Amino acid sequence: MSPRKKNHATVAELEEELICGSFTKRDAAQRIAKGVRHLHSSPLGDRDACARVALECLQRKKALSFPWEPSDAGTLQVGSSAERVRAIQEVIERCGLTGKRGLKDRAIGILEELVSNAIFHAYHHPDGEPKYSRRDAVILNKEEKVAVSFKATDGGLYLSVTDRGGSFRFEQVAKSFGRCYGNSIDQIETKEGGAGLGTYMTFELCTHLKYVSVGGQATTASCWIADKAAFDPDIFSFNFFEWR
Repeated sequence: MSPRKKNHATVAELEEELICGSFTKRDAAQRIAKGVRHLHSSPLGDRDACARVALECLQRKKALSFPWEPSDAGTLQVGSSAERVRAIQEVIERCGLTGKRGLKDRAIGILEELVSNAIFHAYHHPDGEPKYSRRDAVILNKEEKVAVSFKATDGGLYLSVTDRGGSFRFEQVAKSFGRCYGNSIDQIETKEGGAGLGTYMTFELCTHLKYVSVGGQATTASCWIADKAAFDPDIFSFNFFEWR
């Protein structure tokens, strides 16, 4: 479907609509800021294999695996803020990225963001107040441990981070992208939670980005980072599936 035909759509109409076409990352981010939850950029349009999976997910109301998501990824558990750096380093070593500076740096940047969000922002008290603070050393309860999955291939790197809070919402993504690509002067936030630019940074650094948020149960952020030799700037995707 042509992206130019969708400019008139309301946010409500865009919530569960798949937008396919050829975009730049900036074009895509502006659309996400306006309410697009499912966007695939590919010369193949809606014939792209990933786009077909996204459409099936929407039709079946079920999060299915995309072609870039392996079934045999390795997994480790992160139980505290102190374990975060060790866990990220272990992923880098087990994926053989120590000597691959470009891919390694992108992986570290994405993992820092996703794991930090999972530890510090996923969990809340019954009154809605954040349970943990970035100013404190955090030790998660056994049922709150964060799962980090990973696998390196010749074409790139798969990463996935799952929390057990299920509190992440699409509106947070849209707000972040709006600050980064909109005309707002409030691009940097001074709140305790950080600058609010991390989700945008993750989108910029990876090729495919997928969120699955099940309210009160879990949020999984998964991405594929294409290696430089396999990178095509015209092919990327963003999907945010949300169930409550």
